[in-house]
Amino acid sequence: MKTVGILLVIMLCALAVPAGSAQAAEAPGVSAQSAVLISGDDGTVLFEKDARQQLAMASTTKIMTALLTLEEAERSGDLALTVTEEMVRVEGSSMGLRAGDQLTLSNLTAGMLLASGNDAANAAALFLDGSQEAFAQRMNARAAEIGMEGTHFVTPSGLDDEEHYSTAYDMALLAREALDCPAFAEIAASAVRQVEFLEPARKVSYSNHNKLLRLYEGCIGVKTGFTKKAGRCLVSAARRDGTTLIAVTLNAPDDWDDHMALFDYGFSQVQTADLTGGPLPERLPVVGGTAEAVYLRPGEGLTINLPKDQAQSVTREVLLPPFLYAPVKADQPVGRVLYRAGGETLFALHIYAGEAVSPPLPRRNQDSGKAFGAGSPGGLRESCQRLSGARTCLMKGCQKDMKSRLQKLLAQAGAASRRKAEELILQGRVTVNGRPAKLGDSADPQKDQIALDGQRLRLEGEKLYLALHKPRGFVTTMEDERGRRCVAQLVADVPGRVYPVGRLDKDSEGLLIMTNDGAFANAIAHPKSHVAKTYRVTLRPGVNEEQLVQISTGILIDGKMTAPAKARVLEQQQGRAVVEIVLYEGRNREIRKMCEALGLEVARLKRTAVGPVRLAMLPQGRWRELSKEEVKALLAASKA
Repeated sequence: MKTVGILLVIMLCALAVPAGSAQAAEAPGVSAQSAVLISGDDGTVLFEKDARQQLAMASTTKIMTALLTLEEAERSGDLALTVTEEMVRVEGSSMGLRAGDQLTLSNLTAGMLLASGNDAANAAALFLDGSQEAFAQRMNARAAEIGMEGTHFVTPSGLDDEEHYSTAYDMALLAREALDCPAFAEIAASAVRQVEFLEPARKVSYSNHNKLLRLYEGCIGVKTGFTKKAGRCLVSAARRDGTTLIAVTLNAPDDWDDHMALFDYGFSQVQTADLTGGPLPERLPVVGGTAEAVYLRPGEGLTINLPKDQAQSVTREVLLPPFLYAPVKADQPVGRVLYRAGGETLFALHIYAGEAVSPPLPRRNQDSGKAFGAGSPGGLRESCQRLSGARTCLMKGCQKDMKSRLQKLLAQAGAASRRKAEELILQGRVTVNGRPAKLGDSADPQKDQIALDGQRLRLEGEKLYLALHKPRGFVTTMEDERGRRCVAQLVADVPGRVYPVGRLDKDSEGLLIMTNDGAFANAIAHPKSHVAKTYRVTLRPGVNEEQLVQISTGILIDGKMTAPAKARVLEQQQGRAVVEIVLYEGRNREIRKMCEALGLEVARLKRTAVGPVRLAMLPQGRWRELSKEEVKALLAASKA
């Protein structure tokens, strides 16, 4: 396909269908002091009651301890630990550990989640980090990665401490993160689980304290908690028809009923959006091929569950060029179906050519019997024109003028046939560099801006340079095997495939440069380029002058000193500080690792600039094109 050019919107329709016959319920009244209900799929808040209030959360703390233990088990190969006297010297609920017991980290976690063993949580903390204080640092660092901005951990088990607190909303984020860990999800969903001890060899069965596994259809975990200070605390999740909901209540006298009411309410607020079907044109015209048209076939779609108001606003747009140029390959992407809701692209379904269309065989020169264009100056010019089109000529030594007639460029952009393009020019709908074009005008697509009805034309192979405002919760990749949201979804409506330059981790946000120009991307991201990247970082509990100096001069992380950076305080309040950090290298999670080494929690991390390009007021999830001046300035910065 030579171009997709100006894409044609040929269909728009609403797609929401009810997920079930249940009528929407009234928002439930709950006994909890603080409560929240979120979608486990995308984190949308469906219900909240003082969800950001900082409260004690008792043994629901063990969700974090269990997650960290299982993540270590995955890295280390599920090591076995030997229980010590210090590990079991802890009050409260217990899985019955005794000094000298040996068991694996995964089996220890089972006792932690099902029996709510404080001894298991304490054992994990001491085994992994040597002390509760060191393990609390690990807990708080992981909380910052998840985005738990109202949380501070002190104990691995959830025993009361004035500085040990969280919010219902943060605990919902934690549960969502933990359920993404297959080992955690399996254990949390177990009503009964047998734990194998290596020394002395025995097997012990534990029953899950979470009664919702038996009381509520579709419940998949997660964790109970209680202390006199915290009251009854409960984090739970339920799944129906592919929809996962997560509920959290803190200090709830009637927590079981609260959660069942929240789930009933949540499932009544959900509708299924069908992103699979819908009509397509049967065929698409092909120019310059052995067939006049090609059959179309859609790619694989999906159904997703959304909040009712969002599901009812889902629209479907079929984007196709008016025609294709031969050759066309079978299964070649030729268009897309975009599903949108609330101004965001939910899914992009590809449309493929159902068959191949070849170009006709080269015309033969009647006099010489050679392929036309060979052996004569006139033939050379014709070959040059075929090879170059409106682009740089591929024939060495040719100085051909790169300008082409406007009707030819319009056709190459997929806007219209050449005859129709002449009509568009006569109607005054075509401009070159902002001025109305006349029939017979030529333009150079490398230098001139050509527009139809105010929409700039794009030719195949045109370089794209974008600034994207990446929200938290999106991974910087074009596809993700775990089904997580990725930045490809945010640029699905870009008329061309672009790739990120560098990375922002899932829990970071801000400016991401994207392009299809490999040389440009390499120049900006190459370790020797030292393009400045500016970040706005919210730190807890605050930052002092010595720590700022360390960030600026370099910190040893992963066995290597960081490059000199810039750091200055933008805002300092009790318990938090906002710092601007400018990096000149691109190491993985560098700011988070530097702050962790200094004992600082990163509550929020936002990239505000890359070189001279600033995020400014670009809305989250939206993109804009870089100006020519910005592209040149970025390249200049990479060579400075």
